[in-house]
Amino acid sequence: WELAAECDGAPAARAALAPGNIDVAFLDIRMPGVDGFELARACGKLQAPPSVVFVMGVSIPGRSRRRCV
Repeated sequence: WELAAECDGAPAARAALAPGNIDVAFLDIRMPGVDGFELARACGKLQAPPSVVFVMGVSIPGRSRRRCV
């Protein structure tokens, strides 16, 4: 595999995805401005849409974290 692009937001990601040569896009659910879901919908309209994997990094403090694990 090869890392085709690393983007710091939705506009850069849209530009990287536009040519249609990306097989898999890892999208953060929470992004400034446009969330990952909206960007995934835009990906679905591409001629060759990538598979989308959603990721989210959340810091859960102490006691709440233990309840989630």
